[in-house]
Amino acid sequence: MRLATYAMPQSTRAEPFRSAVSPGLFWAQFGDTILLYGDETWWEEVPEDVRRHSRERREHPTSVKKEHLHLVVQNGRLFQQEHPHVPVILDRGRILLVELDADQAHQLAEKSPTCYGMLPLPEKQVVFEVSAPALARTARVNEIENLVSKVARSSLEANLTHLAAFPTRYSTSTHYATAATWAQNQLQALHYTTRLQTIMVNGSRSRNIIADKKGDAAGRHEVVLITAHLDSINLQGGPTAPAPGADDNGSGSAGLLEI
Repeated sequence: MRLATYAMPQSTRAEPFRSAVSPGLFWAQFGDTILLYGDETWWEEVPEDVRRHSRERREHPTSVKKEHLHLVVQNGRLFQQEHPHVPVILDRGRILLVELDADQAHQLAEKSPTCYGMLPLPEKQVVFEVSAPALARTARVNEIENLVSKVARSSLEANLTHLAAFPTRYSTSTHYATAATWAQNQLQALHYTTRLQTIMVNGSRSRNIIADKKGDAAGRHEVVLITAHLDSINLQGGPTAPAPGADDNGSGSAGLLEI
């Protein structure tokens, strides 16, 4: 089976090209890149619109079995760092298209489920779009404006500074356990009911902090979830290396506490 990728101008909609692909070919969209793949006999059926409007065409140098195409969604570059010899067909940062047989894919998928996920490439799949459509501007809502006005730089910055002061917040380290206890105490001080959830990370114990506050609107059953990951990791240095994680994701955790 042959594969080729077509880079589309960002101003061009991909849907007309996808719908024009003949039944003997398959496609997957990775942002502004369209992957076409299929048997040799169908290869001349590539839509002329795709050929004409694409900025760049690249053909995979070797044939690949369709059942060997797998999507990988990785944290950082963890999959590539752990498995540098796995052939990568398409690299879009956190999202990869790799070549693996079913047994290999199953083994690797179970090895580090918290570091990356893997699944066979579905046919005719929009893996991700270039960008979300622009949201229409809406009128200001006083209730929301009042909440936004309560955000304080002093408390947000203090919480972020505290979190980034830990040498690391690697999820199975003692420093992470201390940071998690601190975060739980902060939430309890804000009158949330909190609990610990024990989880396993690469065979070692870690924990989530779950906080809940019941609303007082009678007859309504809405749930609002606010989440952030408290841990940090030094991708190059590994679990024992310094990882203050101010931007990934101390800022998100401080933002959660502020909200």
